[in-house]
Amino acid sequence: MKPSKHYSRTPLTEAVIEVKIEPKDDLVLADLENAFTSVKELYSKREELYTGEFQVPLEKKVNLKVNATQSHVGYQFTNTDGKQIFQSRLDGFSFSRLAPYERWETFSAEAHKLWNLYRSLVQPKFFTRVGVRYISKLDLPLPFNDFSEYLLTLPVVSPKLPQGLNKYVMQLEIPKDELLSLITLTEVMLPFTEPDAKTVSIILDIDVGRTQELENGETWLWNFFEELRICKNEIFEESITDKMRSLIE
Repeated sequence: MKPSKHYSRTPLTEAVIEVKIEPKDDLVLADLENAFTSVKELYSKREELYTGEFQVPLEKKVNLKVNATQSHVGYQFTNTDGKQIFQSRLDGFSFSRLAPYERWETFSAEAHKLWNLYRSLVQPKFFTRVGVRYISKLDLPLPFNDFSEYLLTLPVVSPKLPQGLNKYVMQLEIPKDELLSLITLTEVMLPFTEPDAKTVSIILDIDVGRTQELENGETWLWNFFEELRICKNEIFEESITDKMRSLIE
């Protein structure tokens, strides 16, 4: 197993650990809100979480009426500096760390602590998805001849078309068979905000998750997070060049 590489100028903007669940039958929102009592000294900001649904009638009418409904699904708790976010939802748990990100050991230890609190309140029947997501912002200095100087996964433009790009969005879903998992790799070139910009920014969003053959044990869960973390590191390293590494080391 290769040791994970630590970058002194890490481009990471957000790291997420998530567990989606099938909750106990009598779970109510008040159970989720109870988490705030235990975390409010560190996670002092509380917000309600909603999901939205839109219904459009199929009949052709001039005055089309769209019905929108919202469902209250849980709570979000944010710490005092706004860098750590804990979601306690009817369908699952997530913990996010915004930049600056330190190390996996620190990040996962805090996630594990909050998960134990969530699990004690929710008592999940089983897991429906386990995943990690890491979002990085790569600033490429201008000028350069080709994106391939920095990135190894790129959109291919027909040679019969103009080769300049102002923006692109690309998403790939790649099976990771040995982990029974799916890699969702999203790459976005952000539009230029200034005509004399010195850099072009690329968002590299790596999500690795599993929805099948999930065990319900705690040891399995956190060992599997370690495997997903290693997989995520490999994807990142295999998506960039040494020239990109030199910018963030």
